[in-house]
Amino acid sequence: DTVALVIHTEKVFEVGTNLPVLAHSLAPLAKVVISDQKYDTKHMPYLYNACDVFVSVSSAEGWGVPVTEAHGCELMSITAVTGGLQDQIGFASNDKLLNEADYVRLGSLHDIKQLPEELEIIGHSRPIWASVKVLNGSPQTPFLYDDFVSEDDLANELLTVFAMEKPEREHLGSLARTFVETITPQNATAMTDRFSTCVNECIRTFKPIQPYLLFKAL
Repeated sequence: DTVALVIHTEKVFEVGTNLPVLAHSLAPLAKVVISDQKYDTKHMPYLYNACDVFVSVSSAEGWGVPVTEAHGCELMSITAVTGGLQDQIGFASNDKLLNEADYVRLGSLHDIKQLPEELEIIGHSRPIWASVKVLNGSPQTPFLYDDFVSEDDLANELLTVFAMEKPEREHLGSLARTFVETITPQNATAMTDRFSTCVNECIRTFKPIQPYLLFKAL
């Protein structure tokens, strides 16, 4: 009676997914609140502030703006290690956040399953690594990995979070806001400047490659 899952999305999708029916089928005794109201940007913090922890276990994300918003509202998170989400978790080495050069050296963190000794996490987020990886392909997108976390891993993380005292969760939430505002500024101005810098660098260092040839399989 004291725990509820709040999902802010459409209740029924055009592809056929009916979330209220699905939730009742999978967890008939659980309290699931599906918020499908359209909120102005200025009202979204009320929704975030009504929660104790933000959960993002998307199988793929380019960045994951809701996680940024949640951190900005002083909400700790449980986050899948996929796409841009790994940059919001706060992976660090020797008290210094990972940068592009580190990822060139380490490779993606998607596949490591557990944190190497040389890495640490600035404590506002609890990561979950994929238990199943799916490779998708199409003519438009040569390949794309989906990272699926297991329900057991998610359940264990939720139990860990709710075993914390409220002041501890609130402290992690304050670290999340500091992370967003000062450690890695994630406001529109800072991210636009960073994007512009990266595009200019790509143009400056661009080297044409030979086109791929398609061969008909026998």
